[in-house]
Amino acid sequence: MTESRDDLDRELAAALLPLRPDPEAFLASVEAKAAKLQVDPSSSGPEARESLAASIVPWTLLPAAGKATTALPSFGTKLLTVLSWPALSIFVLLGAALGSARDARRAKRTYPDQSATPTRDTLRQLWYAHRYLNMAFCVLALLTLMVGSTFYVIVTLGFSTIALTFLIRRASRAGLGQRPLIAGFCSLGLFNLGMPLTFSMTTLAAEPHAIDPLVLPIVFLAGAAGLLFTFGLEEVASSPLLEGVRWRFPTILIGTTVLLGWGVIDHRCSHPTAIRETVESFARARFGSVSWKEWELLARSASRKGDRLDLHRPAALLERTLRSDDDPDPYLLGAAIRGGLAETVFGSMSIDWDSVDRRRERWLEGLERYSIPSWEQRYWMFVVALERGPWSSGQKELLRSRLLENLELVPSPADAELLVDGLDRLGNVQDLRELVHRSLARHWIPIGERPRSEGGFGNRPNATHADFDETLRAVRLIDRFGTPESIDLRQLYWYLQRRASVPLPFTRNVQHLLAEAARDELAPHVPPVTIGEFLFLERSLIGALILVALCFHATWCASETPSLRGGDLGGRRNAER
Repeated sequence: MTESRDDLDRELAAALLPLRPDPEAFLASVEAKAAKLQVDPSSSGPEARESLAASIVPWTLLPAAGKATTALPSFGTKLLTVLSWPALSIFVLLGAALGSARDARRAKRTYPDQSATPTRDTLRQLWYAHRYLNMAFCVLALLTLMVGSTFYVIVTLGFSTIALTFLIRRASRAGLGQRPLIAGFCSLGLFNLGMPLTFSMTTLAAEPHAIDPLVLPIVFLAGAAGLLFTFGLEEVASSPLLEGVRWRFPTILIGTTVLLGWGVIDHRCSHPTAIRETVESFARARFGSVSWKEWELLARSASRKGDRLDLHRPAALLERTLRSDDDPDPYLLGAAIRGGLAETVFGSMSIDWDSVDRRRERWLEGLERYSIPSWEQRYWMFVVALERGPWSSGQKELLRSRLLENLELVPSPADAELLVDGLDRLGNVQDLRELVHRSLARHWIPIGERPRSEGGFGNRPNATHADFDETLRAVRLIDRFGTPESIDLRQLYWYLQRRASVPLPFTRNVQHLLAEAARDELAPHVPPVTIGEFLFLERSLIGALILVALCFHATWCASETPSLRGGDLGGRRNAER
C-alpha cells in the first residue's frame, strides 16, 4: 500500500513538473515589485505624524500640505519638537541650571534671616500655596511612568529645574531656606523622578541608549541618597518634612539604589555563568519545542565561548521525552541535535529507517522540493540520513544544489541559518556570503522606516515589527558572513540591548539571556559611538546629572543652621522636650 502511494506521488509530481514556476523569473518579479514599493513611498505605510512633519516643514507651509487649516495649532508641536533636539535641549537645561544656581545664591543674600522654625504647619502652608506646581510635577511624573520616552524625561527635567528654583526662593522668603530642609526638598524630588523611571524601564529602554538605561534612575536615586549623607542623614531625616517616614525613606532609597546598581553590574559581568547554568540545569521543557529552541540557542552560545558543558540533565529530559512519545515533535528533535544531543536522539529514539530511506530517495530523485518550513521539519531526518550513509559525492552534490536553490529564494534569517547548517554538514565549498547578505538585507527593519520598526529583523519582507528569534539567528549569520551595507549595526545592537534590559537581576529570564548573549556576540562588529551620537542618545542622562548637581549646589548655598535635634530649630521635637 505504501509503495503504491509513493508511486502515485511520483507520477503526480512528474505531471505537475511543467506547471512549476521558474524560480529565477519568480524572484525577478518579486524584486521588481519590492523596488516599486521602495520608489513610491505613498504606496506603503501610513502618513508621517504631524510632530515629525512639524519638525521638518515650516509651519507656514503646513496648510498648503493639507496638514491643518491654520498654522497656529502646529506651532506648539514644532516648538516642542525643536526643544527636544539633543544639543539644544542640553543647552536649555544647562542654562536653566546655571540660572537656578545664581538665584539660589541671590536668595541667600536677599533673605539672610533663615531662623524660622520649620514646623509641619508652615511646610503644609508652603506646599498648599504652590499646589498647582506640585500637581504639574505629579502629572509629568505619571507621564514619565506610563510613556518613559526621552522627550518626556527632558520636559520633566526642565520643569523640575524651574520648580526647584521657585520653591527655594519661596522657602527663603519664608525664612525656611535651611540646609536640612532644602536637602529634604531635593531628595524627595529626585526620589519622585527616579522611582517612575525604574518602573517604566520597559518603555524607557524602547529608545536607543549608548549605555545601560538603568543608569538614569540610578543617577536620581543616588543623588537623593548623596544629599542625605552629605548634609547629615540624621538631621535631614529628622526634619518635619520627612516626619512619619524618617528612616523608612532613606532605607527604601538606599535599598533601591543598591538593587539597581547590582542590576547594571550583573548585566555586564555574570550572564556567561547564568547562561551555562541555564543550559546545564535544563530539566523541564515548559513550552515544548519552543523551550527546546531557546535552550539550543543558549547551548550554542556557551559552546562558542569554549565552555565545557555538562549536558546530563538535558539529555535525561530528552530521553524521557522520546521514550514517552512515539511521534516526537520534529522541531524538538532538530533543536536537540543542533544543541549537541545528537547521540541521545540516535540512541533513545525508535527511528523508522524505512521512512528515512524513502525520504532520502525522494530527495535524490528531485521529486520533493524543499520548502520552508518543511526543511526545518525534515532537518532531523536529514542528519539521521547522513549518519546512516553511505553517500556518494554525486548524491551529496545533488542534495547540496537543492539546498542552494532554497537559499537563492531569499528565505528569512532563521531559515537561511538552517540551510547554511545543512550545507556545512554536506561539506559546502561555495561562498555563501552574497546569498546570506541578500536574505539579511531583505528582512532588515531600520528604526523609523516603518510603523513600530525597532531595528531588528522580520520573519518576512516588509514586516512591520522585528521578530526576536529571527534577529538572534541573523546575528549568528552576521558574525560569520559579515554585515551587508544596508544594515546599521548600532540599531541592531540597541534592539538587543533593549531586549536584554531588566530592572532587577532576579527578574531575568531566558529571553534576557538570549538577548545578552547575542548582544555580546555582535559587540565586536559595532563601530564606536561618536561624541555627537553620545549626546543624542544620552541627553536625558546628561540632563539628570545637571539637575543632581543643581540640587547639591542649592543645598550648599542654603543657610547653615544648628542641628534640628538640639538647637533653636528643633521644631516639634524640642517643643515636646
